[in-house]
Amino acid sequence: MLPIANKYKPKNAIFNIAEVILALAASAVIVYKGIELVRLGKVSAQIINTKNRKYNHYKAKLKDGKVYIYRKSAGISYEAAVRRGKYNKEFKDVWSVSRSYAKKVAQGVNPKGSPINETNLSIKNKNEQYHHYHPYKRTPAMHSFYGSKPVY
Repeated sequence: MLPIANKYKPKNAIFNIAEVILALAASAVIVYKGIELVRLGKVSAQIINTKNRKYNHYKAKLKDGKVYIYRKSAGISYEAAVRRGKYNKEFKDVWSVSRSYAKKVAQGVNPKGSPINETNLSIKNKNEQYHHYHPYKRTPAMHSFYGSKPVY
């Protein structure tokens, strides 16, 4: 038996597992201004691997250093993703199923120049960082995220 296993009684081990499950469930979904948001890493791989997917873009929200997508969103069209990035006051971010789709959205939001591909790897506060594009000159301020896992 491993030395660490001797430290825990079975009752404590069960409690710790239950605590972890509750923490994971709680961290996966939040409600922001009446909208249910799901942590991107919890669902992105499932969306990417879905066959016969109707949409390639999803409404996203950057909140407290984490990326969320709308829980009840079935996805949005390319045109809706561009409108969201250009005109929405608070909810501008979009998540796309691939790098090329994310780049296309950022290009559509500001077609005056090339989008900026950015992921800040010098993390000071250990927030999740996803690959993303910004429109040309970061105008307007929005993120066009892609990928299924955070980059640390």
